[in-house]
Amino acid sequence: MKKYILLIAGCLWISFAVNIDAQSETSGDQYTANFGKYKISSVLAYNRSDVKFPYWGWMNEYSYYEIKDNTVACRAIVYGAEKEDEAGTLLGNTAAYIFENGKLIKKTTVDDIEKQKKSLEAARSKYDWPYGSGDDIGNYMTYSSGTAGQQAFVNFNGKQYGPYMMISGLDVSKDKTKFFGIGGAMGNDDVDYYLFSSNGKKIKLPSMPVGMLVNTDFSHGAVTGFANTNSDDEASAGNMNYHEIYFADGTVRKDVTNLSAGTTAWLDPSGKNILAVGQGIGAYLNGKKVTSNDVGAGSFWCSPDGSRWCYTYNDDTQISHLVFSDGANIRGFIHPQQLVVGSKTYIAWFQYKDKSGGDMLFCTKEL
Repeated sequence: MKKYILLIAGCLWISFAVNIDAQSETSGDQYTANFGKYKISSVLAYNRSDVKFPYWGWMNEYSYYEIKDNTVACRAIVYGAEKEDEAGTLLGNTAAYIFENGKLIKKTTVDDIEKQKKSLEAARSKYDWPYGSGDDIGNYMTYSSGTAGQQAFVNFNGKQYGPYMMISGLDVSKDKTKFFGIGGAMGNDDVDYYLFSSNGKKIKLPSMPVGMLVNTDFSHGAVTGFANTNSDDEASAGNMNYHEIYFADGTVRKDVTNLSAGTTAWLDPSGKNILAVGQGIGAYLNGKKVTSNDVGAGSFWCSPDGSRWCYTYNDDTQISHLVFSDGANIRGFIHPQQLVVGSKTYIAWFQYKDKSGGDMLFCTKEL
């Protein structure tokens, strides 16, 4: 019979007995005391009374958010065990329960959950952004030789894009249906650089770009430049500066002054806002500094109009904070993600009800 090790330290599965040390922004042990003030909605992620065993635990890495019936929902998976030692090394036939917004929808086994590991992990990471595609650019490249020398092509879903003298960048969407690429081709006097995409469109760039920015569904893509100066000499040379963003639709923005070496930048889901973070640099939204705290890539979000935002960071005592522009400062949160439903965008996260543990909540807040 298969056995599965409960890795609390690695947060593969989290036992309900784990004590969460993070303090809330409120007095006392209740994390939820200010939820009403900051318009945070919460429901039980699962109902303990439905788990008919004395020992149980939340299977964190297999629990996720989804958009269902035009709203944000959660799927939480819990195991149940007869003995305490069984909660450390789970057998394949250990009971598992699947909840949707706190309602039990299926009883199964740990073995069955493990068989769905890849699909569950994909569902959990679906809204993580930005992400590394993990694809080797060489998987999409072919080359041919002719009178003009070696030529490079991108072969993608049965179509060929090129030729280019070189292809220096390629970002592929999670579902492998779209991409943005950077290619160089010999012009009249020098190499011309292009931003091109799977929709067949391309734009000519002033010079070689250094980085690519895309949004979650790859409906928008952009690049930024190498140079870090606004001098007339650089401008006359046609070099792209860090603060210049060239979009695939031809739009050019030159107001994002924070982009520099050491920053990671990406587009929000709407494709209209530029978010950037860096170690020792802080976080910037459309060129304006939001915080000096060190914020990780993918831990910074904003509303479609760019007027509201939130981010996560660890303070000097290594306590994690989920901070919103309206003053909300949440602690004890787990796995925040941004989900877009129609014209609205939400931040969703799991959270223990209080410092000592208690119920696991599924929380959402509109940005």
